[in-house]
Amino acid sequence: MHEFNCVSHICLIKFPLPLEGGRSLSGRNMRISHLFTRTFCLFAAMSLLTVPAARASYTITVQQVGSDVVATGSGSLNTAGTSILTTGSTNSAVDSAQASILLGPASQEFITVLQPVSGPAAFGSGAPTAASSGSGNSVGVSGFGGNIAVPKNFLGGDLGTSTDTWSNQTLSTLGLNSGTYVYTLPSDTFTVNILPEPASLSLLALAGIAMLRRRMRD
Repeated sequence: MHEFNCVSHICLIKFPLPLEGGRSLSGRNMRISHLFTRTFCLFAAMSLLTVPAARASYTITVQQVGSDVVATGSGSLNTAGTSILTTGSTNSAVDSAQASILLGPASQEFITVLQPVSGPAAFGSGAPTAASSGSGNSVGVSGFGGNIAVPKNFLGGDLGTSTDTWSNQTLSTLGLNSGTYVYTLPSDTFTVNILPEPASLSLLALAGIAMLRRRMRD
């Protein structure tokens, strides 16, 4: 997980600032300058919320895009040490209560289910919901089931990019809780990043602005 330190990273800004005639900021102006520094730290830390919090060989990022929820997955997987649980056909969908998400075509596609996989057993408490549209290879994970889904006859390597859309849905209606969910395979990892809804980031920004205004009035 990213950690943000306003001392050792980009918020190391030197004050007071020089003014005309060699004078420097002091007193109340100095306090205001420090407030701007802390507020800048707040907004910089907020920007990290939109960055995947963990690196993995295969990563799915789920986010709100307008009135839709969009999930994009890309990367590669090393399947060494896994075994085939079953094969079959299914369509792309998400089930937050089972920590299950499958990307790829919205139509029925053949997949191979591999095990063992360990990690979080839920993304939230939503019901299974099929994707409205999708493209790319069928790739997914089921935390509750302890397995991953890959294209039929997949032996390992690059899986390309898959994208799916849940039209007229929000993270809330799908029951998805924002966070980073990491799953461990015998020889690799699989990560699902669910980004906060834009409204959550906006509220955090407004809170920072309100705090700055209150401090400047003191």
